[in-house]
Amino acid sequence: MGKYFFAVFFIFSVCNAAAFEDGDFTLQLKYSPWGVIDADEDDYDFSDSTSFEKYDLDFERSFGVRAIYEPLYVAANRYSTNINTPSAEATVNTFSAGFGGINYDAFAYNSGLYLLGAVGAGRGNFKYADSTLNDWEAFIEANAEIGLRIQEHLLIGIGGEWQHFGEPGESKANYWNLYFTTGFTF
Repeated sequence: MGKYFFAVFFIFSVCNAAAFEDGDFTLQLKYSPWGVIDADEDDYDFSDSTSFEKYDLDFERSFGVRAIYEPLYVAANRYSTNINTPSAEATVNTFSAGFGGINYDAFAYNSGLYLLGAVGAGRGNFKYADSTLNDWEAFIEANAEIGLRIQEHLLIGIGGEWQHFGEPGESKANYWNLYFTTGFTF
């Protein structure tokens, strides 16, 4: 599995390096009003329902930041449940890195539209009101985004993100969200 994972990353990085020549640095701020983690219940022992229920969460809000220097990126996100209570039932903080890039010429010349794609891996820190459930999990992620380049240095977009939690060879949960973003290019 690791060999295939490395091969995909290597091929993707070579393609990105060849496709993007300008080396723009982009800093994005992301906001998501919706997100969900679905536990992969097939991989759990049903006699202990808490083992998979802790990965079955609906998020009411998430914030994130991503820095892209093509073809590489680093990102950090924070997902929260129950935002209208004094303390959240659960929060998940993720940190990731991988390959990503922006294509400003995907549509008609000077249309102002851009496409962004990214694939990476990272670690997520699950924190619960019941601290005995806290845990760190590895994940892989992919996202796609479309948006407008309003000015030379300002981007506004909408995108979707997927994260798959679990060590290599196991499947614990999948995270999905829809996000809005503002980006600044330098």
